[in-house]
Amino acid sequence: MKFRANRLFFLAGGSLLLAAAVAACGGGSSSSPSIPPGATPAPTSSPTTSPNPTASPSSAPAATWTFAGSTATLTGTAGQTPALVSLAAYHNISATIQFGTDSAGSGTLNVSDALNNGTDVTPSTLPQDTATAGTTPLIYVSVYNGSTTTVSFGSNSPKVTVTDSAGFGSATTCELDVYAKNGGSSPTWNSIGASGAISGTTVTLNPVAISGTVDFQPGQQIIAIACK
Repeated sequence: MKFRANRLFFLAGGSLLLAAAVAACGGGSSSSPSIPPGATPAPTSSPTTSPNPTASPSSAPAATWTFAGSTATLTGTAGQTPALVSLAAYHNISATIQFGTDSAGSGTLNVSDALNNGTDVTPSTLPQDTATAGTTPLIYVSVYNGSTTTVSFGSNSPKVTVTDSAGFGSATTCELDVYAKNGGSSPTWNSIGASGAISGTTVTLNPVAISGTVDFQPGQQIIAIACK
């Protein structure tokens, strides 16, 4: 997911993130959410703007990473609200994602998740979510658009609900983060401002308005839910 001039882009080739991959936060105890091996908090990075993209590719870029968790599909039809994306429980963590009305483009996107714990993302090179200091990534999600058409879902971020049957430990809130270039030469993790309070074993992140549309360009995009 990426902030560009008047648009929030989910860019191809790992430059953007609404890929719902999963990094385990679970544990169900009073301790803080567990951090997967090698994961360390990092300072918050601020989204920036960059010019709008130009021509569409002749073919979709191959996915950079393969996620070994649950799978689902997101089908966009111009002018219609897509069905709820449901990812079955994987290591105690399940998720639903509801996008807004398809505002442009049509197509079916492949959605999958993973813990990103060193064994369920291939190759194991996806950086841990470090958008906000003090948070621990709970879920990563990958969305792959295998077509050459950009599919857009309105001017709000999606509504995301995550359930961890093992509990969230001492965490009280979670946020939606995106892996994107955001005008730079390399992708980084960024928080988009969507957050929610944990209630029992569930957290819901309601949509937030953006200054444009949520676009999935051809290729792979990644997002994450991080909690603290």
